[in-house]
Amino acid sequence: MNLLQWFWRKSWDKKVPVLALLITFFAFLSLWFWNLTPVVVRMLTPKPEVHIGAAFYVYERGWAVEGKTMSTLSELRNLPSNCSLWAVPPRPLPKSVKIAGLQSWAQTKFRFENMSDERITNLRMSIASPLQTNATVVSHTPNVEAKGKFDTTHNDTRSTYVITIDAIPPRDAAILSLETPLNDNLRHFLYDEHGKVSVPIVSFSADQLSNITPQVDRINASTMYKKETEMRTADKGISVAEKIEIRILGPSEPEPKDESDKLLPKATTCPPETGGNW
Repeated sequence: MNLLQWFWRKSWDKKVPVLALLITFFAFLSLWFWNLTPVVVRMLTPKPEVHIGAAFYVYERGWAVEGKTMSTLSELRNLPSNCSLWAVPPRPLPKSVKIAGLQSWAQTKFRFENMSDERITNLRMSIASPLQTNATVVSHTPNVEAKGKFDTTHNDTRSTYVITIDAIPPRDAAILSLETPLNDNLRHFLYDEHGKVSVPIVSFSADQLSNITPQVDRINASTMYKKETEMRTADKGISVAEKIEIRILGPSEPEPKDESDKLLPKATTCPPETGGNW
């Protein structure tokens, strides 16, 4: 005699408790399975992952003045190794050339790569670095919206700089450039004290990621610059994305005061295969 036959032979007063028990068991099993399904799906679905790479630069720009002609003077260097990636015009300059309107910036460039098929939203990263101050400005590639803010409220001994990115599309990458004017203190830190540069991450999070401390990879300085130039201009053939300007001084305009003493210390030329190390 099987269980089904045994059950139907019982009177209804004995069938009801058995039915109630079975209904309760299957209800519990269904509820358990319903709650477990999202957990199983999350376990089987690859977690969103963001890879971060960084490179450091010093960018200098001004005017090269020869007689009444002023033309763009600029140079991009790999900061850690103090080697030049490119210079316009090429160095060394003729002794007859004067320098005017000279400015320089320390640049930290981050490449955020979304390795997943899921959109990463509200990405937020805080860093504590001497290369970022309240004068730091953030620019970004056209495929994202991003901003930065100098935060003096953090409990750490140093203030932090907070980067936020609205969203990074699936299987896509974005490059952010943090540019800080080179004041006397920062110039002293880099060229007199030969201060080391790094990426001390204080916090990192996104809607799809818990608060973690990601690894930051070293990206070849030349490679990073080419990738950013390509993303900003949509032109793979551009090696130097520099706007060249030429200006002729008016007859009554005096020649600008020479600022050659403000030029950055001399640099070597970066090896083309490495673009300099850090």
